Amino acid sequence: MLSQFNTGRVASSLSSVFCIALLWGCGSASDTSTSKEDDGSADIGNGDVNESIDEGESTSDDTTGDSGSADADDSETNAGGETVDEGNSGTGDTASCEDTWVITFDLGGSRFRVDPKSGLAQTAEEEIGPGTMTMRFVASGDGAQNGRVTVLEYANTVAFSISDVDTAMETFSGPDACGVAIGSLESEALNWASPMEGYTSEGTVTCNAGALICGIIGMEEGVAEERLTVQDLDLGEFVFDSALQSFTMDWVQVTDDSDATTFLKLEGTRSTKANEEPVCEVAPACP
Repeated sequence: MLSQFNTGRVASSLSSVFCIALLWGCGSASDTSTSKEDDGSADIGNGDVNESIDEGESTSDDTTGDSGSADADDSETNAGGETVDEGNSGTGDTASCEDTWVITFDLGGSRFRVDPKSGLAQTAEEEIGPGTMTMRFVASGDGAQNGRVTVLEYANTVAFSISDVDTAMETFSGPDACGVAIGSLESEALNWASPMEGYTSEGTVTCNAGALICGIIGMEEGVAEERLTVQDLDLGEFVFDSALQSFTMDWVQVTDDSDATTFLKLEGTRSTKANEEPVCEVAPACP
């Protein structure tokens, strides 16, 4: 569709137009996603938290006015003078948790790049978002520890315009309580044993650059053309800070065809939204 890049009739000033068209206008990845059965045993963010925290927590009728939360300011004694179990709190990784932490990271600062293979087109790189990634970590008291990590859900918006060619895509994988990608955390490095399954890019690309230019790049002016690709995406190493508050992932290849290669770079910072606070949760039984 974009073979006309090689005719030599295109001025270099049109290069950025070709580049963005290459992002979604050429080649489609084969649909390699596989569906999993949702065992329903883990309602992400709404799990039975109290059962997962402290096997020794009391269920006696100590008080009638105790809210059951283990706030640092009011968890010393109950109304009867007895010590309140600090394991009663089920959210926030400042409380005690003995199973898993489900933590959501904001993906602000992540970027997408297109490297065209035509000598006339130039590389285009854009910041993308908003986006989030939710992961499950092995818990150890008040924080995550080394061991198995799973990606429960990924979502990121790819929306920008270059030279009147508008891209509006949603990329996502999951949600899946058993994980769409499995890795292992060791100190500050998270390496992946499996790709992120069912990575989907879905949306539209619209050329508003005039009938001549749109025709050269194989598009119809003013028509939002649908794009849909599904693939398994190989993730790169996540490098965390020492407190697991943020991570970076260097460029990884997303697609590659005769016209262009596309790449993704991630930056993640632990979300501060009230509905995305870390949750202590019993991990579901998964294969």
